Amino acid sequence: MADKEYSSDFKIIQRYGGGVCVVTNKLSLSILTLLISRDMNLTELSTGLGVSKTTVQANLCRLEEDGIIASYPDENDNRSIRYCSTFIPVFSSGRLKEWENADYSKVVRDLYTEDAHVERDSLMFYACKLNDHNIRWNPFMISVGTTIGSELMSRGADLEDLEKLMSETYSVEVSELSMEGGLHMRLRSKDFYNMDLVYLGYAVLGSLLHILFKQKKVKYSMEPRITFVNDYEYVFESDFTGSCFGGVGIPDAKFRGDKYHELKDRFAIYQPRHGDSILVKNAVMLDIMDCVSKEPKTVNDISTELGMKPVTVNASINKMLMLEFMEAADRSGIRNLRYGIIAEKILEGDARKARTLPGNLRSFICRFLDGEVKLFEAVYDIHYLIVTNAGIRYDSILRGVGRDVALEVVKQNPGMTAMEFLALAPRLYKGGQEHTRLKSYVPLEFEIELEPGNVDFDLETSYFQSLIKEGLRVLTGVDYPVWFTKVDKVDKNVRSRIAV
Repeated sequence: MADKEYSSDFKIIQRYGGGVCVVTNKLSLSILTLLISRDMNLTELSTGLGVSKTTVQANLCRLEEDGIIASYPDENDNRSIRYCSTFIPVFSSGRLKEWENADYSKVVRDLYTEDAHVERDSLMFYACKLNDHNIRWNPFMISVGTTIGSELMSRGADLEDLEKLMSETYSVEVSELSMEGGLHMRLRSKDFYNMDLVYLGYAVLGSLLHILFKQKKVKYSMEPRITFVNDYEYVFESDFTGSCFGGVGIPDAKFRGDKYHELKDRFAIYQPRHGDSILVKNAVMLDIMDCVSKEPKTVNDISTELGMKPVTVNASINKMLMLEFMEAADRSGIRNLRYGIIAEKILEGDARKARTLPGNLRSFICRFLDGEVKLFEAVYDIHYLIVTNAGIRYDSILRGVGRDVALEVVKQNPGMTAMEFLALAPRLYKGGQEHTRLKSYVPLEFEIELEPGNVDFDLETSYFQSLIKEGLRVLTGVDYPVWFTKVDKVDKNVRSRIAV
């Protein structure tokens, strides 16, 4: 019943009671898939899974102890216990449906037009890259919506006018909203289209589910059915699953400090040369891959650096060779084999790398609801605050996005020169032209203004750094060194300079 040390099937979830954790056990994943749709008793779960009640019961006990599910007496049968989900999906494995894939080339083209929505498109790039690796990201928007819904409730959300409230909050028209027998919602927008409207729909759904659960004590599925009407209109439907966990209730998803988003499990997701992305939880494997990430090393080198027995290192390396995570880089002799990483790191999660960003989540959401922050900037940054506070890092995937965008821009602009690309580049960055400028050509240096105390300059600029280097490499054939200078928006004399 224990979770696997590595698996291509996984869920990364946010527990209502606090904490982000990883599930890789096959039966646990199957149970959670059923419970996120509706509450069920042991017999229903056993029948639905085709697994004995004893086996299912043991797994349910473990999930309940971990705070991932809850149980309550069946109001129709006091002898029966019903189980319900107490989590929100963040990331999960799984292939996307055709309608879930955005038009990547259109997103890139929109990014450098005059009416570009930079934050929207930054979010879309990120989502597209995760989609490429068969990592489902859509449900995370429910978590974003839940946090916004919590603040709306504190402001006295009017249940009698939810349609208007959602329209005003998310800048989309909620043309239909019904809760009879299930949640039915039709979204329409003239400003947003295709997948950005779908992502907004998940956020709207998250806010609605939170408000309805906390105030009306009803629960709907967080796995909506989505019907495509046209590029500017979608229908979301969620089944009614029960009433307030039979009176058990759950902790409110309020902002209880850093611990609420604390990551419980260290992990990393790698994309091997062939096959699906694989999530790794095994600490030894993770340490070894970190050890050889910059240069290949021998077993003895790894053993000495990590303080592990060579036999332990060898056993883990054999697993990673089988998974196509690593390869032997030097074949001059078995004792001199040097092992290096060939798989691409997509995401990693480590509580030791968690960062507390300036301000807090609630204050940022308040600024958004007060009209001080635009919609997609809010959506992007709420997501960013949550994962960063949890210790989830995605430097690698942002660098991959930068390379992809550079290639697409060059493809869409035949004959583009390196100078034209550099002039265009600030418009391709979340910071935009207002806060990003080309300072000099020799050496090549960009100046980026950031909010005071921003601790994630390196992470936020991973995309931009990769974009510049890849674009110049393609256009000139030369790998240029690039300098970035961080400038404090308030005190322009506070500067730091890094080379890439």
